[in-house]
Amino acid sequence: MSRGRTSILRGVPLSPFVALCVGSALGCEADGYGLALHLYADAAADLGEGSAVVVQMKDLQSREGGTRVGILLEQDIGPADPLDVDVPLNGGGYYHVHVVATSPAGRFVATRCYHIGGEYDSEVLLVGPLGDDEDRDGDSWPAEENCRERGSSEVGCTDQCPTVRAADCNEGESDLNPGAPEVCDDHIDQDCNSVDAICDGEDEG
Repeated sequence: MSRGRTSILRGVPLSPFVALCVGSALGCEADGYGLALHLYADAAADLGEGSAVVVQMKDLQSREGGTRVGILLEQDIGPADPLDVDVPLNGGGYYHVHVVATSPAGRFVATRCYHIGGEYDSEVLLVGPLGDDEDRDGDSWPAEENCRERGSSEVGCTDQCPTVRAADCNEGESDLNPGAPEVCDDHIDQDCNSVDAICDGEDEG
């Protein structure tokens, strides 16, 4: 999975530190399955030393809870010098990843959906800063899908999620978004997939 990483620890993991590794210094290896994220902003100055990065990840084919980790940057990250985050996995699946980076320049976000069948590398542009009109409830999920590739102003990216997994369905409630935990049988669609989970274990769709 390595792409010529150095031994420099690019960020300091903050509690909780669950199943994710930052840089190569931690010696984290996946057993045949894993996702290597290479995160950056258009301009390295936008996400500099002291910026906070949160990676949230969930297997959409599993009912188990997802993984969330915070990272405090020790230096700027840009296209030429991204933040490398390795995610060792127990097996394949359909993984939903949401990244939020916060700096004095504002909040930068990225959402991707990955069909993982082995080891996979992904370069991810963090888009921002988010304006108040893009995220009125402040939950880091924009009202409209905004993923894009480096150097492009057009919406669209590799491993793009379906809209229901990438855009906020309710900009008036910060507890309702594609990354929210679903509460079964409460007649509320917390995670924006248009279905209220059923408590008896049936597939929620």
